[in-house]
Amino acid sequence: MTHFCKYILICICTLLVFGCSANTTTVNVSQINWNNRLGVERTADDVAAFSRINSWWELLHSQELNSLIAQALANNETIQTGKEEFLSQMDLDTQAKSVLFPQVDTSLGILHKSCLKDPAVLAGTCSVQQHGEKSTTGYSGSLTIGYQVDLFGGTRAKIKAAELGMLISLEKWKSSLITVATNVTNNWLAMQLLLHQERIMLKQLRIAQNSEHLVELAYKAGGVDAHTLLNAKNQTADVREQINDLQSKKEAVDMQLRALIGKPESKIEYGQYNFDTQLIITAGIPASMLKQSPSIRMALAAVRIADQNVASAEAARFPQLGLTASVGGSSESLSKLVKPENLFWQLGTNLTMPLFDAGRRKAEVDRQRHLLQQQVHQYRNALFQTFSQVKINLNDLVIANKNLRSLLAKEKNIQAQLALKKLGYRSGSVQANDLLMEQNALYSIEMQILAKKQTRLTKQVAFYSVLANHWAQNYAKEIVADWESPMIDEKGND
Repeated sequence: MTHFCKYILICICTLLVFGCSANTTTVNVSQINWNNRLGVERTADDVAAFSRINSWWELLHSQELNSLIAQALANNETIQTGKEEFLSQMDLDTQAKSVLFPQVDTSLGILHKSCLKDPAVLAGTCSVQQHGEKSTTGYSGSLTIGYQVDLFGGTRAKIKAAELGMLISLEKWKSSLITVATNVTNNWLAMQLLLHQERIMLKQLRIAQNSEHLVELAYKAGGVDAHTLLNAKNQTADVREQINDLQSKKEAVDMQLRALIGKPESKIEYGQYNFDTQLIITAGIPASMLKQSPSIRMALAAVRIADQNVASAEAARFPQLGLTASVGGSSESLSKLVKPENLFWQLGTNLTMPLFDAGRRKAEVDRQRHLLQQQVHQYRNALFQTFSQVKINLNDLVIANKNLRSLLAKEKNIQAQLALKKLGYRSGSVQANDLLMEQNALYSIEMQILAKKQTRLTKQVAFYSVLANHWAQNYAKEIVADWESPMIDEKGND
């Protein structure tokens, strides 16, 4: 018996050593070089750039906007859903890692046995000595330890995939943080534009009403015909209709903002904002920061999950080793259960190896490799889309600035023309209606300038939102206290 135990222990140790050496091999993906990381190394330029884009909406210098975003981050249902999904993935990661440790189970049994007095009935149920006895009771207990040896890295590949799944849920949460903050900012800017336009439209309404009044006086004096009077009335009606449309748009944007901040029944008080403020695009921000975008990090984590799935499928083609050990006892009396003469122990090992499966396991390996290539292509596409979108935003920003400069020059020309017509009106060479029309043209160009400034800010917000990963990471860290996993440290290292 002693020699048999030694032989079993030697075999187990040999298999463990072989398994550890086998685990050092992993599936390599040569198509893409990620340097065994979920991101890139941060440089001093990166850190400096991060400090410039933390809470980027604060660069708009509006306490009203800051308050709205704070409420959205605390109450938005999409953000709360992402947070709970991430926390549940952390629990799944803990469950996955539990297989690395031995599983210990215990059991306690009680068996009550009754024997019939007549041995002719149900013969063989009781022993000869037990016939005539009314009943017997037995007790048993055991402690079992089982451990599945990870010889070829299949278990650790599954654990790594679970960790990467947790990272994907984290990036989804961070993406929802950035998206909500961006949507609140854009809707708030849209509301401010509508408020500015409404003020200008009210001025235009007064001009239209004054023009209508003058035409009506001229009509009564016989200076104009009825057609001219109807045109003046129609212009006033058109301005009123535009004001009504603006109010309808305001209600829609206000409803969206209240939904984003998680308070659909609340009332938001809007102040007046100066659209001359800009989110300056700082020169020298490294392009590597775009790789920290949640969409890119999610795509890269999906590639690595597919890589681990290939390793797991490969490991399933090799032998599996299981170890079990148990100790227990049985007795007719509970007090005698732990006495030496009633105790027993067992030690066992189980080695299984696939012999023939008609190519099922090999087909699974091939399938996982194809899925890996699919994720590699999706990762490249995510890189292309992110960099392309930033370039498009920057180009749109350049165009918006050019258009804005053209409108500002046009505004100066109209202002000069309006000043001349005012002089002409005072001298009697210009009709009042012509003066009012010139003033109305100035208001129209002012509305176009406001729209262009709002567009410029929206493009700048889009640029900063792509670089907002660092802020989202820090915010998530403040919310989740249990942040010990090396998968989600500051550098994004695994």
